[in-house]
Amino acid sequence: MDNDSIGAALRVVRGLDVSDADLSVDVIRDCCLGGPGHFLARTQTMERMEKDFYYPRLNDRMSPMEWEEKGKRSAFDRAADYVGRTLSSHCPSYTPEDIGQRNRVKFPVRLPRENMRP
Repeated sequence: MDNDSIGAALRVVRGLDVSDADLSVDVIRDCCLGGPGHFLARTQTMERMEKDFYYPRLNDRMSPMEWEEKGKRSAFDRAADYVGRTLSSHCPSYTPEDIGQRNRVKFPVRLPRENMRP
């Protein structure tokens, strides 16, 4: 959940781009004066959405009615599911095996070695 909050904050402090390419005056002119009157069919629209908007992993953007219809799951519930999936499938090996063994002797590691995934 912290990653979602930090990601949103970083997007805000990044600010707005106001170069000619980012303002897209030519695209606006083409769409409004000579085109369909909307930007949905433009490749640039999707590129801008991916660049300019922050899409959280755990928080959602559903309307209250849609959220209710989909079971009223909280961000905490989604975070708990995400943590569970991550812990059940992710086992990084940042240290060599001999150091891992020494750590197990020195510290009270509770996760049995056989439960760790390769």
